[in-house]
Amino acid sequence: MDPNTLVNFGIIASYILIGLALVAILLANIINIVNLIINGEFSKLIKSAVGLAVFGLVFLIGWGVAGAEVTEKFAMFNVTATSSKLIGGTLITTYVMLGLVTVGVIFSLLARLFR
Repeated sequence: MDPNTLVNFGIIASYILIGLALVAILLANIINIVNLIINGEFSKLIKSAVGLAVFGLVFLIGWGVAGAEVTEKFAMFNVTATSSKLIGGTLITTYVMLGLVTVGVIFSLLARLFR
């Protein structure tokens, strides 16, 4: 069997699985929101909205800081300045969130240690 065929199959399977995971996440969140509205727990909805707003703010800051330069190597793949800035903003957001999660885990472990 040709190795390229296996790689292509793996990439396509990964795309399908990521798509299914996104659909499952969206459906679970929609069901959770509907349940919160039905039960009248609006404070939890507000906390979720604040978290989403913070995430959006981190992305906007990352997008604003990201560069828009496109080298010849990436221009061959039709990467534009806009897409370069979007990719850079996404990467910066990922790094910031990874750092925040790491700090949160360390803080949580230390808090439990001193209880």
